[in-house]
Amino acid sequence: MADRIAYVLGRFPVLSETFIAREIRDLLEQGVAIDVYALVRQPQGCAPPEAERFAEAVTFRPPLPRLAAAHPLRLARHLLAREGRQLRSEARTGGAGWGMLAAGRVASACWLADRVGRSGAGHIHAHFLGAPAQVAYLASRILRLPFSVSAHASDAFVRGRVTAFERRIAGEAAAIVTCSFSLAEHLVLAHGLPSEKLLPIYHGIRAEELQVDRRPQAPPVVLAVGRLVEKKGFHHLITAMALLRKAGHRFRCSIVGEGPERPLLESLIADARLGDQVELLGARPFRDVVRLYGCASVLVAPSIEATDGDMDGLPNVLLEAAAARVPIVATTVSAIPELIRHEATGLLVSPHDAHGLAEAVGRILSDDALARDLAEAAHERVLRHFDSRESARRLAKLFETQSGAGPK
Repeated sequence: MADRIAYVLGRFPVLSETFIAREIRDLLEQGVAIDVYALVRQPQGCAPPEAERFAEAVTFRPPLPRLAAAHPLRLARHLLAREGRQLRSEARTGGAGWGMLAAGRVASACWLADRVGRSGAGHIHAHFLGAPAQVAYLASRILRLPFSVSAHASDAFVRGRVTAFERRIAGEAAAIVTCSFSLAEHLVLAHGLPSEKLLPIYHGIRAEELQVDRRPQAPPVVLAVGRLVEKKGFHHLITAMALLRKAGHRFRCSIVGEGPERPLLESLIADARLGDQVELLGARPFRDVVRLYGCASVLVAPSIEATDGDMDGLPNVLLEAAAARVPIVATTVSAIPELIRHEATGLLVSPHDAHGLAEAVGRILSDDALARDLAEAAHERVLRHFDSRESARRLAKLFETQSGAGPK
């Protein structure tokens, strides 16, 4: 069994990061000893249910001014030592903005190294490139421990997000875990990360947790779930709903999530006079989303590439909907075709294609046999390829082979 593993997160808890909570839960249940560290404490809000098991044990980094005040001698020792000077020099090579951030990253790394060193952990794993990966890397240098990183979506796709410093981090990591094969390919082709360090492991779910009593309602419910941000493409969904109504379909569209695009979406709904058919439900606890899967006739994920390059990887809502046997309409963005295969496990349309979305949703609503066959095929694919316990076993194997294998 691997040594203790130090997990480094940026923020905790985050409702949209249920995949991290599931991963930690599955590793704990497989006997992997994990200490969770977070750089920022988020309000509890709608925390992922899987996080309840370990939420009270998460160690949060104090605010930087308080951190320096609480450990002035310890920080001074690290920051003024030869290793500390070298780390600060490396941090400053990270590109624009690093001059302001280097001291904070190093201070955070000193705090993390102090806590991890006392815990006896043999490996450090960070979720997301950016601050978590940078702090984990610097702490690993202080402790001479191996480290690894999980990359996801915004940390890899947003233009300019992967810096020279992060490319250096990737080169020295034991592995860069990606949530899809598409993301691994992007990191190699777009950012020059070493292909031998990339390890695709799907997030996965437990399909049995999404066994719902399927009772689609009348009029049928068109469901969408995700943060209200550009890359989710919900503005195209609203246009598609106007086209669907024009074609004579009866429906109700429920969009679950919160975010900065709410005013835009509200305006689009009003302009299209869809107020009686399209509703923005806001963020909801996971149990409420599961109930919505039970009554939905179709799940739509109209993902696009945002103007800054950000886009979805493989949205977890697609795994959940497939596990719950909800027919799916999605776009061909990023890794979505790794789960949804057109006319086999769902219907795919091009991004930004509202007419295509309307047509695909209309097919699902009009053809019960097609909807049933697509939903069953997607369910079987999730069972075979996206089980979170298998993903956790692969991670545990990585940690076991790397623990204690850092530079001496």
